[in-house]
Amino acid sequence: MSRKRARRSNAHSIVASDDAPVLKGKQNLALQLPTELIYTILAISMGDYLGDMMLYPSKVQKWDAILTFLHVSRTFRGCTIDLLYYLWGDTFIHERTSVVRNYKPTYSIFRRLSRQARSAPLTFISRNAKPKLLSARVVRHPISPLARIWSALIRNTATANAVLLDAENDRVHVDFSDVYVGEDLQVIMDSYAEIPAGIRPLLLGRVMHQVMTQAAIWTKRESPAIVAPACVAWGAVLYAPPPVHSGYLKISPFTVKALSSTVASVLRLLTLLLETGGQLEINAELPQITEDSVAQVSRDKHASLADIYSLAVEDIPPMLAIHVTAVGLDIALFLLKFVEGEGNVYGELCQMMRSYIASYLTDTERARYMR
Repeated sequence: MSRKRARRSNAHSIVASDDAPVLKGKQNLALQLPTELIYTILAISMGDYLGDMMLYPSKVQKWDAILTFLHVSRTFRGCTIDLLYYLWGDTFIHERTSVVRNYKPTYSIFRRLSRQARSAPLTFISRNAKPKLLSARVVRHPISPLARIWSALIRNTATANAVLLDAENDRVHVDFSDVYVGEDLQVIMDSYAEIPAGIRPLLLGRVMHQVMTQAAIWTKRESPAIVAPACVAWGAVLYAPPPVHSGYLKISPFTVKALSSTVASVLRLLTLLLETGGQLEINAELPQITEDSVAQVSRDKHASLADIYSLAVEDIPPMLAIHVTAVGLDIALFLLKFVEGEGNVYGELCQMMRSYIASYLTDTERARYMR
């Protein structure tokens, strides 16, 4: 009895052993994913990795996503090499042999510059103490799409942060003109359009959204201000190259630069009023401006701005305290109150100037900064 059971058990084990390779093969076949799906997964994952490095370099983990993807499997390696080639051209990839050269030094250069643009932005505008890595060839003469986008992003991030730091020391001589200029935005948009339409939103859509929101808050929109025409419909560039335009788009006033120019004009007029000691006559009839009209103008400006950059209105970054201080809003409001306190001669004029400034701010910003 025991022998029969033993024989049956042994026979069963032999059959199972013979079928094991077949079952294993079927199991592996079931686990294989379509190359197109792997391609999409890798593009999303690499996009998250690049987004962290470019936008939040201090939060990047020490793991190397590219190295990991290259060693998962032959299919993963092939897809990763394709994605790297679209981003970097032949910087790392030999086009004929698909051999991957050492990419780590280049990534290290851009990551370190991204950190310095946030931690030490003034060095980027210094004549004598510029970061040494700016002299690296891949930064000085970027030839691949990602190198051009990353270089422009670093440059504008550093300039914006440096301008705000400078404003704390000498607001009068602060120059906002070099922050997110039309030329840089055009380079970014053109480089983004070079990446195949099907994968560029997965790889760099997050970065481009950040660029557009920052351009929306910084780019000067005073007539006859200009922006790169491709930025007008950057959302369409997610899936198709931007249309070719011969000119530039004039846009209604808004943002930090426009607010800075408006406050500067108000300060010049207030200075003139103070210098004349109340002797300056205002013969023109001043318009009657209500809080409701100011709020409506503000909403219209924000809606126009959002439409220009293909953003939702709520995606437009708010004015921060450091922005309004940098443009001199606190000084302008102090002088307006002072001039009004000298008598009612210029009361209506001061109220009109206050309303004009207020139209650049949202309801929340007006409540916060114009009390």
